[in-house]
Amino acid sequence: MILRIAIWLALFSPIFVSGQDFKERQAEALRLLEDFKNDSVNSEIFDFPKDTFVSHLEKIILEPISVNQTNMTNFCGKAAPFCFLGMAYEPDKMTEFLIDLFVKGKSTFRNCKKEIEVEIPSEYYKEINLEVKGMHDGYTRLDTLTINAGFALFSYALTFKYTSKLNRGRKYKRGDENDLWGATTMGIEKKVVRDFFGLNFRSFGSNFLLDPFKGTLKKRLDFKDNEYVFLLVNGRKLHRQKMRHKGIGTHWIVLKEVFEQDGKQMAQWWEYGEIYEDEFEVLDEALSGGVIISMPKKCEAWDEIRTPVFRKFGKGNEKKDSE
Repeated sequence: MILRIAIWLALFSPIFVSGQDFKERQAEALRLLEDFKNDSVNSEIFDFPKDTFVSHLEKIILEPISVNQTNMTNFCGKAAPFCFLGMAYEPDKMTEFLIDLFVKGKSTFRNCKKEIEVEIPSEYYKEINLEVKGMHDGYTRLDTLTINAGFALFSYALTFKYTSKLNRGRKYKRGDENDLWGATTMGIEKKVVRDFFGLNFRSFGSNFLLDPFKGTLKKRLDFKDNEYVFLLVNGRKLHRQKMRHKGIGTHWIVLKEVFEQDGKQMAQWWEYGEIYEDEFEVLDEALSGGVIISMPKKCEAWDEIRTPVFRKFGKGNEKKDSE
């Protein structure tokens, strides 16, 4: 029985059965990427340059929470788990997963409980190939994107696998990245955390704003250093803009900390690959719900942002073109 448990842990422990820390796993990810770079194998599906994919993947290995899904996609609900649950903890597993996805259009991710298979349907190869290639070459509707190619493929694959009433049974067409097809509901986010990454969590709220229950977030802030708080908010309300979709959550962020400053309660959170800051009350009023995820240990990723950008929103300093 003890041997069976030991084998199970050796195969499926998500973080440190072997004593590996983040830096060691990061080094292994870079080794895997270098081997792929020097190998003659190329993508069977995508014709955008292999060198581009390699350089994009190297960037997120070195800066795991630098991914910016941009304002031209609704992939914010994929960016949070991709960065914090994937690249910031298991960059070696994620690198292997993404290389296979690039080469074959399908891949398998082994979390702490089971193996998860994902696939980009072959009937959409041509359109997605053009869209992702255009993100680099700048000749499609997404010509201003600097979106990471590895993250883009991850987002497509998980969007096809985990659906909701918003996109179930809906065929993909170019441009759907910035429509309901690419959106992530509370239900989908919980599926990604529980099923794909195999992690435990607790959640609160829904897809609808909790304005009538102002102060809800404060009551939910009993979280530990080894827990992530993914929050679903109304992006435009959070950024002090006029709301287009009143009463619903439209945007996923990751809470960093809440603190006192000059007699005011402030909040810092992650979105678009950067750290943002504003009065806690603004965040609280934009809240729809949250997913609090338990991790094996405190994440080092917050310290991996090379040049943190702290921006306080306010009159004359609003974020442009928010979700």
